[in-house]
This record gives sequence, structure tokens and C-alpha cells, in this order.
Amino acid sequence: MELPLSPLVDSDCFPRESGIGAGESHPDHYLASGNRTLALGLPALAFDLFAEGLRRFPGHPGLIHRAALALANAGSLTRAGAFLAPLLGRTDLGAGMIVEVASLAGRLAKERCHRTRDPERRWEAAAEAALHYLRAFRVDGNPFPGINAATMVRLVGEAGLARSLALEVRGRCLADPGAAGGHQWRAATLGEAAMHLGDDQEAERCYREALALAGGSHGEIASMRRQLFLLEPLLPVAAHLRSILSLPQVAFFAGNRIDSPGRQPPRFPPEAVGEAAARIEAALARLNIGIGCSGLANGGDLLFAEALLARGGTLHVVLPFRDEDFIRVSVASAGQVWVERFQKALRRATSVTYGMRDPGGDDPTPFTYAARLLAGAAVTHAASLGESPLLLALLAREGAHLPGGTEESIDHWRSLGLPAHIIDLSGWVAPTGSGETSTKSGCDPAVKSPPAVIETDGSPVPGSGRGWEMEAGRWDTPLRDVKTMLFADVSGFSRIPERDAPAFYSRFQAMAKRAIDAAPVPPFFSNTWGDGLFVVFDRVTDAAATALCLRDEGSRQDWTEVGLPAETGLRIALHAGPVFLGHDRVIDRPSCFGTHITIAARIEPVTAVGAVYLDERTVWLLAASGGGDHACDLVGEVELAKGYGKERLFRLRRAAETE
Repeated sequence: MELPLSPLVDSDCFPRESGIGAGESHPDHYLASGNRTLALGLPALAFDLFAEGLRRFPGHPGLIHRAALALANAGSLTRAGAFLAPLLGRTDLGAGMIVEVASLAGRLAKERCHRTRDPERRWEAAAEAALHYLRAFRVDGNPFPGINAATMVRLVGEAGLARSLALEVRGRCLADPGAAGGHQWRAATLGEAAMHLGDDQEAERCYREALALAGGSHGEIASMRRQLFLLEPLLPVAAHLRSILSLPQVAFFAGNRIDSPGRQPPRFPPEAVGEAAARIEAALARLNIGIGCSGLANGGDLLFAEALLARGGTLHVVLPFRDEDFIRVSVASAGQVWVERFQKALRRATSVTYGMRDPGGDDPTPFTYAARLLAGAAVTHAASLGESPLLLALLAREGAHLPGGTEESIDHWRSLGLPAHIIDLSGWVAPTGSGETSTKSGCDPAVKSPPAVIETDGSPVPGSGRGWEMEAGRWDTPLRDVKTMLFADVSGFSRIPERDAPAFYSRFQAMAKRAIDAAPVPPFFSNTWGDGLFVVFDRVTDAAATALCLRDEGSRQDWTEVGLPAETGLRIALHAGPVFLGHDRVIDRPSCFGTHITIAARIEPVTAVGAVYLDERTVWLLAASGGGDHACDLVGEVELAKGYGKERLFRLRRAAETE
């Protein structure tokens, strides 16, 4: 999320190592950087690189194909198919590109097969995928579409044909070692062929070789694992082979800051830093953590970031506000050396996301918001690899469970039923009662397993109604709370004939009320005007459910009955962030205001008709709220309305929906 985004949020969307700049003047630069990013398992970042290349080199087949591939890796099958469609009909492509395009078309059908729960539709998708892959294989005998064809025909019940294709693919790989692409793909292809041929021992040998050759290419390993998952119902050995293809653990880190000078009683004094660093390093090795989501406060955060980067891991950073403010509030109190360590880690991070522009004084909301973003980022990154994340926390001494603090982050993570590993320094650092600190050595980190899943309301922050006094006419200190805003309108409403306006108004009001009434919890605020709808929710999960209910209501309408074209539909946008709470004296109701409401309003006009769009931070908050009933497919980086900058947007759907 680099380059100008909204005036409020500015995050790095290009990996630091991408090398792309304004002066690049050849498509190969974008292809190389995007391909490296795809290999790291970061499809959203890769798509932005390919899309930027297409803005400079419109119609370039390689960039179109790779952009479609990135969308497919991000789960946006329909959008990937729309990108790829112009290439399917082109006759001027070389044999290599024809194979790539047909193979990707097969991949999209295969992903639909993977998603659908209906047996008939699953068979149809598998058959379509098999046809695309067979077509590609017959162009030049490329083993990649060949082995995929073998797997897909196996899924439609043609085991004999699958074995025949596997033999053919195996022969081609052995005769031409470079035919299957990179060495890791040759090994994986031979492993998959061995499975179809019943040679489980050879399959295991090949997959172990593929894992070693793939190195840190997490996206490639995840792709191999997805293929094995498809075969598990038919070939039991596939589950064992998938366990061999291990990926680095994704972790969300939370930890205490170093004590400010004179803190009593001591919690994390500077003398404990060496011990804390050693224990974090040991935990990273023991848990195989290679992808981390963390803040960069002094103490635990920076120790984790440095240890992860030293291991060659991938670091995703979320800060509550801008660097200079964050340094002043959360870094500088430990000394200039920590400021320098912050700046170094920030430069080496793969991505940096900011929650808001200003620190908000003593308001803890930005820290709670950032903590939820980090938790959701970890869940989302892990899901993209087909894995589950964990929490690693450094707890010097348990204290009050304050909003956005380490203890509160642990509580929230455990409420999701996800594993938490706590490095407990309380046995090493202890107040003596005399104002000094005593230290104990040899205390092993305590690893605490999460309790059973407990009831949680899924709210992005604990409590609601904080901030402004809700009594009419009375105003207190302006604090904030995280809310989720929904904006919706009807496309083409301005063209409605005046005579049809009453009928439209009645229908729109009834439709909106049905959707809002179906919400699990009533919204904090709601209002309509003309064709516009504005609703504010305490919980992001409620907002998502209401948005999809409203989408369905809109799709069922016959808009021609109220004077609008048949293709008329709703545009619905969601955005979650800290807003000020207040009492509107004009309408005598609780209300809210702030820049994050503006962001939601600027997403709505660029939303596709009939869809629900939300930005990446809202995707993360949904993931951090246990939103397993919903899925979000990448749309891409989009210029918001009224010149409000760019945001990476996603399309919301129910998890059970294929698109």
C-alpha cells in the first residue's frame, strides 16, 4: 500500500525488495517483481505490481496472464476469469502463452471444483478443468497441464486415463528435466505422477525434494498442498504427503514495552532485555515461525521483529498512527538506540499499514484498532497459505487488561480458539519491594495452551458507547470507538422519473428495513435519504451479514416496476475504523463522525453494482472477529471517489458461495 492512498491511511503495498519505480520502462521489470512476490505467497501485492505494469503497457499478454494468476491465488475467480478472457480468444499468442492461458483457465475451473459443495457442480467444474488442461497438454506436451489433467480426470472417475496421463508426464519429465519448469515443480510433478501410479514411496521422495528446492517460496508450497488436498478423498497417501510439505508458521506477536524510567513496581526493566531476546529467538526456532505480524514498540515488538528478520522471515507491520507520533509515544522512552532499531526494522518490513494519521492524545482506541488489525492480518496471511496462525506473546508481568495491551490481545486471541504461546518473564523479573529489581536465571518460558473457545461478541474493541456522553446537550472529552460503517445506494437513481419516485421510495425503505431488522444486533445508528443508506454497527460481523442480506434484497427487485432499467442494482461498501461518538442535537439521536466515515463513503461509488466492497483493514477486522461465515475476494487497488486516494479493495461473499 505504498504510493498515495487516502489522506488517512498509507501502507506499503509493494514489497521493499520489488525494485519497481516510476522510471521502469519495460514489462519484464513488472513481471519479475510480481513473480517474486507471488512466490512469497503475497498475491494481493503481486496483483498491484502486474496491474501497474498494465497501466503502462496495456494489453501485454504476460502481464494480463500473471494479473489473472494473482487474482486466482487471492481467491477472486470471477475477476481472474474476466482478466483472462481476452487471451482465450487471441490467435497471435505463441505456443508457450497458449499453454499458460489454457492452464490458468483449467486452474480457475479447478478452484471452483474445490469450493463448491454441490456434487453435480463439483463434477462439472472438474470436467471443465480437465478439458482445459488436456487442451494445453496437447499443444506441446508440457508436464504441468499434463499432471493437472491427470488429477482432474481422476476426480471425474477416470482412473485409467489418469494413470495413462501420469505415465506420459513422467516420461516427459525424465526425458527433459527442464520441461516442468523449475526444479521444485519437476519434483512435485513426478511426485504427483507417482501417486497416480501407486508408487507411494517414490511420491514421498519426490515431494521431500520439492520442499527442499522450493526454499522460502511459500506460495509455491501452498499450491502443491492445495493439489494434494483435492486428491485426499481418492488417494489416502495424499494427506501424508501434504503433511510433509510444511510451511513456516504465521504468528501474531504481542509484548510488553520496556519500563519508562522510575516505573514502580518494575515490569520489564532494561536489564531483562537480553533474556527476553534469547527467549523470543528460541520460541521462533521451536515453533518454526517464519511470517510475523507485529507492531514496532520498544521492547517485545522490536525484539520479535529483529529475531524474525535475522531468520530470514517475512515481517508485516501495523502501526496505530504515523512514524513520528508512534516513535514519540511508544519507542523513544527507552532511548535513542531503540529509535534507531525501530527505523531499521521499519525499512526491512515487507509491508507497513497505518491505522490513522494522528495519535489521538490519551485515547487508547488507536492501539486497540492496531492490535485487531494485526490479529486479523495474521489470520488472513495464514489462510492464504491454507494454515492456521498462532499468537506469540511476551508477558513480563501480568497487569491490568487495558484496551490494546498485551493481556487484552491474549484474551481476544484465545476467544477465537486459536493457539497462544506465552513467554512468561514474571519468574525472571520481580520487584523486591525496595524499589529495585531482582533477576532470576534459568526460568524456562511457560507455554500456555488456549482454553476452550469462549463466548465472544466479535467486536473489534471491548465495550461500546465509550467517549462522548450520550445525554442530549451534554458533551464530554471526545474519545473514539471502532465502528463499522455501511454505505449503499442504487445505481442510476438520478434518472428515475418523478412520477415513480414515491413507489421507489416505498420499495427502497421496505427493502432496507428488512435487511436491518435481520441483523443479529440492532445497529448503533441508521439513516436514509433518497436512494442512500447509512448504517453504523458495533460489530463488523453484524455489518457483513447485513450487507449481504441487503445485496440479496436488491438482487431480487424488479427495478423496472419503479421506472429504472433492469440492470439497476445496489452498490454497498463497508469500512471499519475509529470514529467519534456524539449526540446529534438536530435529530436528538446518538451519532458518530470522523474521517473513517468518509473513507466508507468514498468506497461506495467505486463498488460494482450488485456487490459489497470493503477495504483490506476491514477484511482483517472481520478475520479477527471470527468471521468464518464470510469470505473476501481481491478486487485490487482502486482509486476512491473524489480523489480520495487508493485502497486495496475486496468483494465480500458468504463462505458457502463459490463467488
